[in-house]
Amino acid sequence: MHPAALWKWPDYYWNLCKHFGIECYKTWRWELAASVLVGFFVALIGGQWKDFRTALLATGLTLGCFAAWHLIRVPFVLHKSVHNQGENEAPAPGNLAGIFGLIVVAGVFTGGYELALSLWNAKPIGEIRSVFPSISPVKIPEAVSPPPIQQEGVPAIPPEQITPPKRFIDKTPQQLMALFQGRTMLQGDRLMQPFKRTWIRTEGHITMVGASDKGTTFVVLSSSGTTVECRFQAKWTMPLARYDNGDTIKISGWIFESQNGQQLYLRDCELR
Repeated sequence: MHPAALWKWPDYYWNLCKHFGIECYKTWRWELAASVLVGFFVALIGGQWKDFRTALLATGLTLGCFAAWHLIRVPFVLHKSVHNQGENEAPAPGNLAGIFGLIVVAGVFTGGYELALSLWNAKPIGEIRSVFPSISPVKIPEAVSPPPIQQEGVPAIPPEQITPPKRFIDKTPQQLMALFQGRTMLQGDRLMQPFKRTWIRTEGHITMVGASDKGTTFVVLSSSGTTVECRFQAKWTMPLARYDNGDTIKISGWIFESQNGQQLYLRDCELR
C-alpha cells in the first residue's frame, strides 16, 4: 500500500503546507523583484514618489497574487510528487517548509483582511447606506415648527458656509488634487464630492499671508508641491502674524464645496 493511502486529512493538509512553503521559497527572489517593480511603476504612473503607502500596497498585492497562484497549483504538485515517489524524485520537504508555508498563508489572510477593512472604511457612508438600506418603522410625524423668522437686514448664511462637524479623513492634499489629474474639472469635482465638507490635517511652507475684505485671514502654503489656501477666522489673525514666508505651519480645516483642481481650498482652518 502506498504511504499516502494512510494519510488522514491533517496529514494531507500538512503535506500541502510543506509543498506550498517549498514552492514559495524557490521563487521568492523573483517574485519580490517583480513586486518591487510593480510598486515602482505605480509611483511612476501616479507621480507620487513620496507616497510609500501606495507603493507598499502595490507590492503586497503583487506578492499576494503570487501566493494565491502557488495555493492553486500546490495540490497538483503534491499529487505529482506522490505518484512519482521512488522515481529519482527529490526528497520530501521537511517540517520547516510546512511552518514557512503556514506563515505565508497567515500573511495572505492578514493582508486580505487589512485590505478589505481599508476599502470598507474608505467607502463613503452614503454609498454604504444605499447598498444596505435600513428599514425603519413608520413613525407618526410630529408637529413641525415654523422656520425662524429672519431679521430684516441680517443676511442668511448659505448652507455651504456653515462649519461642518469635525470628521477627519486620512487624505493628503496631493491625493485629493490627483483626482483632477488627466480629467476635466467636472469629472474631478464628481470624484471629489465624497470628501467635501470633511476635515483634513496638513502642513507646509507658507508662501503668502493676507487679509480678506470680510475680516478673515488667508494663508497660502505649499504642501509637497501642492498649493493649499486656508481661510482662518478673525481670532487667528494675531497668532498668524508671527509667521513669515517660508515658515512651516501645521493646520487643520474642512474642504470647501468649490474646488477647481488647481489648489485645495480649506475653510475655518485652525493652527495645530
